[in-house]
Amino acid sequence: MVELAAGLPRLAENLPKDAGLTLNDKRTLVSQAKLLIEQVYAHIYLKKALYAIDPVQRLTLLQYRLENSNDLVVKSELEFHRELLSIFTSLHDLHTNYILPAPYNLLTAILPFLVEEYFDDQQQAHYLVTKISSAAPASDTFKVGVELVLWNGLPIVEAIRLNGEQGGGSNPAARYAVGLRSLTIRPLAINLPPLESRIYLQYKTADGKLLETFFEWLVIKPSTGLGTDLGAAAPSRDTLLPIKPNPADIYHDFLMGNQLEGEYINQARKKLFVEMRRTERRTTSTRRAADEVKSLLPDITARSVTTPSGNFAYLRLFSFMVQDAQAFIDEIIRLLKLLPQNGLILDVRGNPGGLITAAERLLQIFTSNIIEPEKAQFISTPLMRELCLRNSPSPIAPQINLQDWVPSLKQAPVTGTLYSTAHAITTVEEANNIGQVYTGPVVLITDAHCYSATDMFAAGFRDNKIGKILGASDNTGAGGANVWQHLVLRVLAEAPGRTENNVLTKAFTELPRMADFRVSSRRMLRAGEQAGLPLEDFGVEPDERHYMTQADLLATNQDLINRAAKLLVVQSRHQISIKTDTATCTLQVSTEAIERVDWYINERPAGSADVSNNAVTIQLTKASGQRTVRLEGFAKDMKLAATSVSLKCIT
Repeated sequence: MVELAAGLPRLAENLPKDAGLTLNDKRTLVSQAKLLIEQVYAHIYLKKALYAIDPVQRLTLLQYRLENSNDLVVKSELEFHRELLSIFTSLHDLHTNYILPAPYNLLTAILPFLVEEYFDDQQQAHYLVTKISSAAPASDTFKVGVELVLWNGLPIVEAIRLNGEQGGGSNPAARYAVGLRSLTIRPLAINLPPLESRIYLQYKTADGKLLETFFEWLVIKPSTGLGTDLGAAAPSRDTLLPIKPNPADIYHDFLMGNQLEGEYINQARKKLFVEMRRTERRTTSTRRAADEVKSLLPDITARSVTTPSGNFAYLRLFSFMVQDAQAFIDEIIRLLKLLPQNGLILDVRGNPGGLITAAERLLQIFTSNIIEPEKAQFISTPLMRELCLRNSPSPIAPQINLQDWVPSLKQAPVTGTLYSTAHAITTVEEANNIGQVYTGPVVLITDAHCYSATDMFAAGFRDNKIGKILGASDNTGAGGANVWQHLVLRVLAEAPGRTENNVLTKAFTELPRMADFRVSSRRMLRAGEQAGLPLEDFGVEPDERHYMTQADLLATNQDLINRAAKLLVVQSRHQISIKTDTATCTLQVSTEAIERVDWYINERPAGSADVSNNAVTIQLTKASGQRTVRLEGFAKDMKLAATSVSLKCIT
């Protein structure tokens, strides 16, 4: 395969005929898929009711077809993949995937440009080319800013819709968003190769001319780190997915809530439009370099923004896919302290999720409210009952403890309940052990690409009444589950421990040729006023909708940011800020819309004072050693703001 620096190879010339699956390999994949959907899949009852489907029966029929040597799924590996992918797509669940074997899972099919949607003043959609990779042939007319009209002879809207129907999003907004996002980037790990080797386009130039061109599908290999690390060489026919022995890795994967396709697409975008960037760029931003605050972690950008409503903080979180939740939160706290304190625009558009505990723990730094995390349920099946029994706690990874779910699962055969009782993945203590850091008002920006842990973050933002939500789509992606890889289930099932029957004995077997499955293992339920309602398929609708403009696409989202700023200024503002004097051991406290301040030293009550002229001075007794002082601000006896400071007085 040609390296990136030398250009990209054509997909047609590098597309494998098959992965070398034997008939027994196909039988293994179907039997494991049936086990997952029937015994593990947390959304099975919802999906059967909402979409009138029966995936278990379809898998049973596929097993039957594999016994007929003349059936196309036996003769053609591509047809087998098509049928198995179709069953998983029918679930409308971007968490629950069949991941194709190598070499398919090494490849991503791409077209060397990016298409994005904007709306005119009549809210009519248009589709602009907003980025072009250096892998694209040079052209004097096909440039950033041209508008696509036809795609292979179809109106561009219809092409996006049809592509989205193959993607299986959880609601209409999510399906259309998936169709647009994967229009030019299609990871072959979870998609069939495009039917055509090239696509034909009609596009409109800035001066209104209608022109035509075509592009061939190209192929790139994704970086390691998404799913299985396959290295440089394709594995042999007999290569199997290994069990990960590291308890820390198992525990991390156990807490995941992410959309794999979104991660693949984001990675491909970085390769195409950062590593292979053309000299032709978007319109130069008007923001100054001085407004930027450099993040020490990837996938975070922070800056101050100037709007007609004032200057505010802006934070963009592209992913919750982090190894260390505490380090992630600490970095965001550091960035926030360097930004304006009078209001924050928190933008999570395009965030496909990641570590659930990182997303849910982050909520507390934006509110004085006690955060109530979402709760999770298992489906009541013999397999899940024994899996929870065997991992209460897990002898493989002691941090994993499913004991809370065991009593209800043990009673399920006699109570007839379909689900276990619901318990939090992020504990209440973890969700509140830092407390509020940013006391200004916050507006959250979402879109239909927000998925999984990001859906949970948006739901928590709404359910815990942190602030307003501005949507660039009508809904979030509506992915409400803790997703486990097949190998996580293998590890947990093979853990030594208590057992009631032999249902786990060799239940999860090795998968051939580095194939894999992912499955929604615990469904998430809303908290607060929406307590008990499922997040899956329903998502989080915004308080207000913003229709992206052409200026948003080509000039750093300025109209979107201005709209968010308008929401900031109408929100209630209750703030506390502190200046410390270590020599006199005093705190100079400035407030806004606060009547009383209570303070605690090292979590013990220490005093209370009424606020006069938006200020209060707190005199602390001098003491050796570092102390943590936490302030809580009240108005009409309601706690409305809180913040903390560490102080070591000079004695």
